[in-house]
Amino acid sequence: MQIIFLHGMALDGSIWRRQLDAFPRALAPDIPGFGSRQLEGQADLGELEPLVNGAHVVGHSFGAAVAIDLALRHRSSIRSLVLVNPLLLRRATNLAAWATCVERARAGDLEGARAAWLACPLFAGARAQAREAMAAYRGGHWTGAVQTAFSTPDPAPELERLTLPVLVITATRDQPAFQAMAREYHQALQGSRLVELDAGHMSPCECPAEFNAALRTFFEEQGLSSASS
Repeated sequence: MQIIFLHGMALDGSIWRRQLDAFPRALAPDIPGFGSRQLEGQADLGELEPLVNGAHVVGHSFGAAVAIDLALRHRSSIRSLVLVNPLLLRRATNLAAWATCVERARAGDLEGARAAWLACPLFAGARAQAREAMAAYRGGHWTGAVQTAFSTPDPAPELERLTLPVLVITATRDQPAFQAMAREYHQALQGSRLVELDAGHMSPCECPAEFNAALRTFFEEQGLSSASS
């Protein structure tokens, strides 16, 4: 059974290197609008549908919001969800760096915009990995040239419709807004499990052994051990 890893904002699939090593049957595609799929205009998440059909989907931060959107579109086709330090659409992130990134990118200072994003507390524990994963990002979401097309722009009222197995992973040193969003997901998703790791926002990079172990335990508890072999 396949695992699909979905990355965070301004990054690409390479951020999941340690997970791809640990889970041989896994893929880490670039989300439309990022990495090899950069464009102008609407980024259609529907491009990911063939990959997530019948798969276990792991989404980090912005990638968790993408995973939820795909699950709400196709509740019967995704086997399970893992939401890592997740973003919940329509909730404030309180990230001051975002406004700086927008200002600099729209002024043509893309290097300065990337630097501002990397200086964000989210990346405090994994700046080298984040820098590598966003090296080619052209800032389309900051300039407004790219808009991610979510089918459910306000997913919170719809979360109770999801009955698949869900693991929510939060972290002790993550930003308070993201910790709160993780708890909101856990409370809204019936039967979900919540795990807290001793890490910051980039827990898959900061503590890969512990993170991968949490995934394996979840898959095994759900009778999904074939997903990690």
